[in-house]
Amino acid sequence: MEYYLHRLKDHPQWHDKVEFKIVLASDHFCLHQDLQVLSRNGFSKNDCHLLQDSLMEQTRNIINQQQGLWLGDCQKVQKLPNLHQQIMRSQVDEKTKLRSLLAICREYGTGPFAGLARTAFMAVCFLQSLVNRGVLSTLDQALFMRSLSTVSGSLLHAMGTTSRDQFLRKYGHLRPGMYDITSPRYDQMPDEYFCWSFETQETKTTLFRLNKKQQVQIDVLLEQHHYEFTATEFMSFIKRAIEWREKAKFIFNRTVSEILLLCQQLGHQYQLDNQDLSFLKIDQIIQLSSTKTALEFVVEAQKQYTLTQALVLPPLITMTDDFDSFQMPPQQPNFITLERITAQVVHLAAIPSVSRGNLRGKIIMLPSADPGHDWLFTHHIAGLMTRYGGCNSHMAIRAAELSLPAVIGMGEVLFQQFSNAQLLMLDCEQQTIHRLQ
Repeated sequence: MEYYLHRLKDHPQWHDKVEFKIVLASDHFCLHQDLQVLSRNGFSKNDCHLLQDSLMEQTRNIINQQQGLWLGDCQKVQKLPNLHQQIMRSQVDEKTKLRSLLAICREYGTGPFAGLARTAFMAVCFLQSLVNRGVLSTLDQALFMRSLSTVSGSLLHAMGTTSRDQFLRKYGHLRPGMYDITSPRYDQMPDEYFCWSFETQETKTTLFRLNKKQQVQIDVLLEQHHYEFTATEFMSFIKRAIEWREKAKFIFNRTVSEILLLCQQLGHQYQLDNQDLSFLKIDQIIQLSSTKTALEFVVEAQKQYTLTQALVLPPLITMTDDFDSFQMPPQQPNFITLERITAQVVHLAAIPSVSRGNLRGKIIMLPSADPGHDWLFTHHIAGLMTRYGGCNSHMAIRAAELSLPAVIGMGEVLFQQFSNAQLLMLDCEQQTIHRLQ
């Protein structure tokens, strides 16, 4: 841990890439090279062997084809929709429903999702290690990511092939900012999010296949790491692991969205609007008993919020002096795809606030993006740029799947630098951003 912390301090630009650049969190096909770095930093040969053995054992327990822990997480999260429906059909009051939804969401939603997210990170590490070993090219990697099938692709297909009511029944629970009670759901403001004369785009499923040489190379690596996969089976695992992370998020998102609706209903009983509710903790909302108490909770929480908003901190704190003074460091952005585009820029808040016609063919800049921003893809945007986000974030995966040029996690400095730009060229292969106007 001390070594990891020192390494992070030496490379602060990696603060959002800790799992790929700093911490050895799982086995992969370049683990031996990573262990050599440890050897050069004071770790004994025995230390390195112990770490290698434990990481390989842990990884095998998670990704095993028959009894892997990730398969149990898949099964568990699939139980959530039925449990959700049972609670909503029950004849109990809103507070009881809210408590019950919170309980099943923890047990069958966020819990297994955490495991599936871990598995997806491991899968991406394996994929990247194949590129680092020269088994796959960067183009192979891009084609593999385009072969994914996640919520974004399904949403785009449904937008052009199903009725408005059918579409909203399936996707209406989504909202920009999954946990933001002030952000309207799709089904609460459908005409603000979508243009219902959507031009259907043929979603071409990219097929990714290994050539014979790659199959042999991966088979050798799998045997060296004692995995009972063929090369084809292993690439299938990587694909499914990434897709299941996105699917699990979509499934438990519906329960989170229902929880926020129940919070709204409870708050409105005590004359609290959504903005008031956004200041409260969820247990405070459950405890509400009178309008007077509710308003007292809100006033106190607003004071704390105002104080917090007055504080500016660096993205990485390494010493107590960082609280007193610091320079905002430049961040290393995550460039998604190998595409290059030149387009006009639209700056967008989390809630739609511009004419839908202004988005087509534009590069969209917004502070952060989560799966609730999938509505953007229905407007045929040209690219995406965000202030926050990691190389393996949900929107990074979606951009790769849709072959959409994107710069995810630009950081405060770069985001401000391009905040008033009107025309940009993104060259994701060269990892450059050029301001043209």
